Amino acid sequence: MEKALLEPEGLAGKGVAKMKMMIGKILLALVAVSMLGGCATHSTPQNTAMLDAVIREPVNVAKYTTVTVMPFTLAEGVTIEKPKFAENFAIEIAARIRDDHPGVFRTVGWHKSKQKPDEVIVTGAIRGYKQGSSIARNILPGLGGTSFEGEMVIKDAVDGKVLLTASFDKLGLVGGIRERTIDHITAESAVAIAKTVALWKQGQLSR
Repeated sequence: MEKALLEPEGLAGKGVAKMKMMIGKILLALVAVSMLGGCATHSTPQNTAMLDAVIREPVNVAKYTTVTVMPFTLAEGVTIEKPKFAENFAIEIAARIRDDHPGVFRTVGWHKSKQKPDEVIVTGAIRGYKQGSSIARNILPGLGGTSFEGEMVIKDAVDGKVLLTASFDKLGLVGGIRERTIDHITAESAVAIAKTVALWKQGQLSR
C-alpha cells in the first residue's frame, strides 16, 4: 500500500527534474547571449561593411554628380505589412548617402529621376523579408530569427545601363541586449548600400 502511494510522488519528482533541466538550458542560452557583448550599436559607415559589389560596366564616375534613390521593388512572394516600406527604405538610403558621405554627390534625391547625363539611379529588389519573433529569440538564439535580403543596382539615369550590382543579406538571430530586430537590419542595410554607392563614386571599388 505504501509503495503504491509513493509511485505518484516519484513520477512527480521526475517531472520536476525535467522541468528544472529545461529551465537550466534556457537560462544557459540567455547567459551565452548576454556574454556576446554590450548593447546593440547604431549602424555607422565605420562599423558597417560595404556590400560585396560587382562592377558591370566600367565608366568615368566623375561625370556623375547627382544620385537619385528609387523605391525598391518586391520580388514575387515577398509581402511586407508595413505601409510604404519600399519608399521609406529608399528615403533612408538617400539620407545615409547625404549625411554619412557629404560632398560625394552634388545632389542627392529620391523617388523622381530627372534623367540627366550626370545622374545615376540607385534602386533594386527585396527578395526576402522576415520579421521573426522577438519572444522566440529571447528564449533561444536562432529561434524566431529575422532576415532581410535583396539586391541593389546602380544604373545610368539616361539609358538605364546597369553599372553595378550588389547583394545584401542581413540576419538577426539573438534576443536580449544584443537583439537585432527587422528595423535594425534594414537600417544597417541602408548604411551598407550608401557606403557602397559612395565608394563606387569615389573610384574605390575594383572590378
